[in-house]
Amino acid sequence: MYDVFSTKRRRTRVWVGIVWILISFGVMTTSKGLSAVFRSTKTNIMPRTFFRVRADAQSGLRDKTQIFIDDDDTLVIRRLQRGVKKVAKLIGTTIGPRGRNVVLGVEPSSSEPSIVNDGITIAERVKLDDPIENLGAQMILDAGAKTNNISGDGTSTSMVLAANIIDQGHRVIMAGANPREVCTGIDMAEKESLKIIKELVKPALPEHLDRIALSASGYDAEGSKALLKAFEEVKSDGVIKIGRSNTGECSTKLIEGWQYKRGFIKPELANSEDETRWTSSDPYVLLVNDPIVKPQDMIGVLKWAQEGGHPLLIMAEDYSPQAITGITMAKVRGGMDVCAIRAPGMTTYNEENLEDIAILSNATVLDEVKGTSLKKDFHPDILGRLKAVEVSKDGTQIFGDGKRRELLESRANSVRADLRWLRDRFSKGDPDGSVEDAIREYRERLGRLTSGICVVEIGANTAVEMRERMLRIEDALCAVRSAQKEGVLAGGGATLVGISKKLEELAKTVDDEETRLGIRIFSKALKEPTQKIAENAGYNGEVVVQKITNIQDTNGLEFGWDAQSDEVVNLYDRGVIDSAESIRCAIENSASVARAFLTIKGIVRDRIRVKAGV
Repeated sequence: MYDVFSTKRRRTRVWVGIVWILISFGVMTTSKGLSAVFRSTKTNIMPRTFFRVRADAQSGLRDKTQIFIDDDDTLVIRRLQRGVKKVAKLIGTTIGPRGRNVVLGVEPSSSEPSIVNDGITIAERVKLDDPIENLGAQMILDAGAKTNNISGDGTSTSMVLAANIIDQGHRVIMAGANPREVCTGIDMAEKESLKIIKELVKPALPEHLDRIALSASGYDAEGSKALLKAFEEVKSDGVIKIGRSNTGECSTKLIEGWQYKRGFIKPELANSEDETRWTSSDPYVLLVNDPIVKPQDMIGVLKWAQEGGHPLLIMAEDYSPQAITGITMAKVRGGMDVCAIRAPGMTTYNEENLEDIAILSNATVLDEVKGTSLKKDFHPDILGRLKAVEVSKDGTQIFGDGKRRELLESRANSVRADLRWLRDRFSKGDPDGSVEDAIREYRERLGRLTSGICVVEIGANTAVEMRERMLRIEDALCAVRSAQKEGVLAGGGATLVGISKKLEELAKTVDDEETRLGIRIFSKALKEPTQKIAENAGYNGEVVVQKITNIQDTNGLEFGWDAQSDEVVNLYDRGVIDSAESIRCAIENSASVARAFLTIKGIVRDRIRVKAGV
């Protein structure tokens, strides 16, 4: 019997196949046609994107470079700007005495989240999903990072200023302004602002430092009081470190003598009852700026110490396993009172640290580069003498007899000169962080040579509170140091508002319209930090700025708005002040980043490894 339904089904399948082939052929033809249209057109609908691929025959992978060029300066630059805005919006909520906190997710090295109010700490943790937006976020971070490296304070202000300049500048450039001329105006405004700051700055008095410490610490009275006590104990050249307290209260601990993070090379060298420390009174000290490789090289000094019953501390660059065994045997079998540690400090600065200890103990440093060695040149006269030494597995503390004060002061003057040179070099750029490391090392050396080291121990009830409180006290420490260096200015954004008014007068004297536009962009941006302070306190930012402008017109730039009391007052009398260095750095670094951003035309993304054929 003839199956009508089966025949219809077969015909349906044939027609479906024919239609599918025609559709596929049509799509391919249309795609080629559209591709030709897009290649031939002179106006880009989307940003042009190019890929350069280099095949790796051995690994089957290839490098891929992606280049974006915006002929109309819109899509890609807007993505960059979105990254800038996202970071600035987040950082802006932390500004001022009533600024909010931000929760940072759990770090790999921590089991608990962090609650912070520090702008640079927050910005460093921002990683956006869109790679182009993330580039923008990293650019704005650079403004805060540079300010943080120099002054340690004013990082949030730097990033908020830079973001506002970028936002305004991008709008006028999109409207047809020349980016170079706009940047020229921004540069003129920056230089005029720095000139005004120099005229307004006042030396930092003790009462100014009290208020700066209090405000920078987030009005932590106990923490700022402990910090100021530390400054009194170590003076201006001393080193202050922030540590953890075992209690819920803040306190200070002055470290007497010189302390290094170098412990004994073997626990068997300990001589205390609990076998955790090596302590000695009036020990001799041997200083060697070379590795001790052969145990035979130490025979002379060990024999001398054993025969005379002298306690001996050895400091050398490093020790071979055989040398460590030899020293340990001298202690365990020979009954000697001997201990050995590696030369203190970073490897690069072993020589300087050993020379410091040589002055303190009246010793001579053995150094093969200078023609002296332990094997050939040992004599008891090269050994130094210390008043007391305490060595643990984690650190060493040494005490001098106080008889070589003049030589130590001369050495301190030399370190101060080196520090000035390093800071000057740092201001010109430090791409790999080596200069910053050197500054940190030299500051510690200066602290040991002069006033010593004081630790501010911060107390808290929980680990989350501890981290947040330590960050605030570190901010206060940087703010006080900054004020000591360059003086103080009226705080609360009032100085920036006053400078803004003077820049408006400068703009009126400039003939070029686009340059004048750049000056006014910078002038308007200087009001942004004050507006953020007001908004975080629950007030209208524009109204507050207008109040400050009105009072400054009649009473001068010392007057401004106090966010704590919602009053327009003399900010110096009220204690609302900022360090001049932090404001200067905020202006310089925000202008620098904004100028670079506004001249961007294209982006080259970092090369990524992709599978061949992708």
